[in-house]
Formats: sequence, C-alpha cells, structure tokens
Amino acid sequence: MTIDRFRIIGCLASFAMTAISACTTAPPPASTAASIPALATPPSQKPDATEAAIGAALTLAERSRGPGQVAIWSYADEDTTVYLFGTLPFFDANANWRSPTFDRALSIADKVVFEANTLSATAEAQIQRTINDKGLFTDGRLLSGVLSDPVEARLRRAAAELNIPYAALESFKPWLVAYQMDITAAQTSALQSTSDIERTITDHSNDASKSISYLTSVRERLDALGDLPIETQIDRLTVAAISSELGSTLSSALIQEWLDGDESGLEALTATPLVQGGDAAYQSVIVNRNKAWLPDLKALLEQAGTKLVILDSAHLLGPSGVIALLEADGISVSRE
Repeated sequence: MTIDRFRIIGCLASFAMTAISACTTAPPPASTAASIPALATPPSQKPDATEAAIGAALTLAERSRGPGQVAIWSYADEDTTVYLFGTLPFFDANANWRSPTFDRALSIADKVVFEANTLSATAEAQIQRTINDKGLFTDGRLLSGVLSDPVEARLRRAAAELNIPYAALESFKPWLVAYQMDITAAQTSALQSTSDIERTITDHSNDASKSISYLTSVRERLDALGDLPIETQIDRLTVAAISSELGSTLSSALIQEWLDGDESGLEALTATPLVQGGDAAYQSVIVNRNKAWLPDLKALLEQAGTKLVILDSAHLLGPSGVIALLEADGISVSRE
C-alpha cells in the first residue's frame, strides 16, 4: 500500500501512551505465484505453514532476474501515451531507482496520476479519523483476546524485536497493529516511505503545464482495511509479524527485485494473496481497487498527450493486476 506510513506512526503515538477470508486459497492461476505452495488454511491458523510459503516466495524471487532497472510500462493510442510506474511502500534512500525511461516520461508528461494524496494536511486528518473510527476496540475487547496463542506468541516476539511495548498495542485492532509493525520495521532498517518518491515527483511536476490527479483518497484506502472482518485482519497481522521476523532478509530482497525490474520476483513478493494476508484481504485491498481504477485508467486515453501513473507494484502485477486488467479489455501494454 502506498499511503504515507511514516506519518501514520505519529497518529498512533497519540494513542500509545508509551513509547493470507480469509486465506483458503484456490489453485493459483498460471503465473509466477503458481510456484508458491498454496495454503490450505488461513495464515492465522497455521503461521508456520505461512512462514514456509513466504520463504518459498523469497527463493522464487531470488532465482529470477530482471534487466537491471525499475520497470515501467506503457499503453497508447493515436494521440496519447500512458506510462505505468510501480513503487514500493518503503525503499532504500540510497537506491538508484530513476531510469532514463522514467526521467523522460516524467519530463514530457502533461499529467501525473497518483493513487492518493498522502502529503496533504487533509490526508493526515483522514488518517486520524480512520484510526479513531475503525482502528480501536471500543467494545471492551483487547488485541490479545482475539488472537490465538500461536499468533499472539509470534506477535509478542516480533514486537519485542522492534522494541514495541505489547501493552501499547492492546487497544488497537489487528489491521492497525500490522501497519505499525510495517512502519517500525522499515524505520529499523533505515528505509524511507514511498511518499518521498511522490514528493520528488510532485516537486518536479509543480508547473502550470503539468497537472496532478489522484485515483482515490487516503480515507477510502484505510476504510477498506478497517472494514475487513476481524478474522481477515488477524490474517494480515499474522503475515506482518512473520515478515517482521524475517526483517532485512525480506525487505532487502523486495527492494532488490524492484531495482532489478524483475517482474516475476516482484510479483511473488507483492502481488499474491499470501503476502497480502490472505485471499479476502487481497481481494479487498488489491483486486477490488484495481477494478475500481480501471475505468479512470482507460479514460486517460481520451486525453491527448502523455500521462504518468504512479502505483504500488502490488497493483500492477499478477493475474488481477492493472496490467492484466487493461490487456483483458483489449489494451496492449508494453514493457519499456
């Protein structure tokens, strides 16, 4: 997801005073993900099997290779070219992620499209409202009361490694705890939020000849998580705890696949139900959003000129990704 996760931690601090339905997966389609062992039960029911499957995804990614630069795709008609550029939620600030193709696309684009505006005061207010409305238990329950013993044990271990007091998490719902763990793990690894890429692009685009638009709002994206059934939230939290325990092994591999432009490896680590926390979560936060965006992405062809669309790589790849959806509608998408 590409919301500004580092800014969410500031909202979380005000509540913490210190300081893959679920995932019964159907046989996967013919793609990179098909080589990853399918889970017979949701991640929270068998965390060890989930960890093994994530390990298989890592192995798969490491065995594939890309051309050596971050991927960018395009689709076009007679008078319009639309570029698609994939990002990550977090990245290495020292990474050389800009390619000549990307720089040219940004330079000539008359319109830049982001998922959501994560840099505004309005976005921060939306984050805070969603935390208030959908991020906290208000019925007397505690986090430990909704988790199984194996999941709670993993979460306590991961939280301790990240120096997060477990007691400070007890009033948070599982989806929000998963986000806090993602943020803290990235900070521990000295990674930066993808909003820094967005800021760089926005600063470059700050002229009268280049417009900026957004496909959705931060509130809508967070609401999709807050509205997940509690069991699905726990599945996402289980995957977040496992990912946190894998630490730099996973984050380094993900960044390397991105920088290498390795579509197969990147799909295995971003665009599957496994890594998104189960099939229900994958459908809600990836597939449904991709389908909702498709009309707007197709409509860009009705506007003459050059457009640059910036999306999280998880939305671009895989059999339910934006690229596949565009091609299923008869629009040819090419790797630049």
